[in-house]
Amino acid sequence: MSRYQIAEIVFRGANRDDPASDVALVAALVGGNGKTGPTVDLLVVPWIAIEAIRNVPTGLHSTAYTKAYVAALNDTIRDVCGNCVLHGKVAKSLGIALCYAQKNFQNAMQPTSMARATVGDGPPRGVFDVDAWGRILVAAGLLGVTKIRSAVAGDLGMLLERIARELLEATPEHWDWLAYTHQWHRSPWLRGTHMASTQGPIKAMASAERRGWRAFHVLPTLAAPPEDATLCPAQAGKALGEPVSCAGCPMPCDGTRSDLGSTYTIDHGPGAQWKRNPAIQALIG
Repeated sequence: MSRYQIAEIVFRGANRDDPASDVALVAALVGGNGKTGPTVDLLVVPWIAIEAIRNVPTGLHSTAYTKAYVAALNDTIRDVCGNCVLHGKVAKSLGIALCYAQKNFQNAMQPTSMARATVGDGPPRGVFDVDAWGRILVAAGLLGVTKIRSAVAGDLGMLLERIARELLEATPEHWDWLAYTHQWHRSPWLRGTHMASTQGPIKAMASAERRGWRAFHVLPTLAAPPEDATLCPAQAGKALGEPVSCAGCPMPCDGTRSDLGSTYTIDHGPGAQWKRNPAIQALIG
């Protein structure tokens, strides 16, 4: 299936922290990649980044649009990612690489593609367009897509609680989620669909678990693996040279699966050497 035949701006307005901010929530079909399979993709993006992409002349190489997106994030990334440690100096102090979605140029091509596929200004400021969201889900169902990925970039936890709840309430329960939030410490309304994204010391994962979250923890390259969490099966398969897919995963990254425990992955950001981790070394012998 071709990527992003349909893209809707389902919300435009302020984020939860700054009434003067201007962010958009984009929903697009068909998303995903070779590992996740086809998905409905969500993107939380500064409006200035959409404008920057639209100001690039048509017909240029795709990298020109990605450069515009990345440049626009320089001063606005906190509008859509908050204080996530993966976009700043804190990541280095924790021994982990920067965000692979926003800080890796190749990966940034995907949110750029989503933003490029949009047209118009979206619904009135501060309004969640439930009809547009419904159209995306109906089209996805007709194509056999059953999973929502939140988010390709940005964080649903940066939206106003009211907007996030409206989206969740407009989503039928039969949908599967592939979803993470770095705002878990202040977004309990996402706990039923998203995993808490934690990094660094194991105590961060434990803190999220005490609050009722399933956690997806990024472990520094040389850190000892936690005893009470499962290594991401996709990363384990990749280490063994096996085909990697999220399809049929026994530990899906889905906050609705409260019956499952937390998952950890070895740091896989830009430049990370995850195969040096003790857990991976033990796995590959």
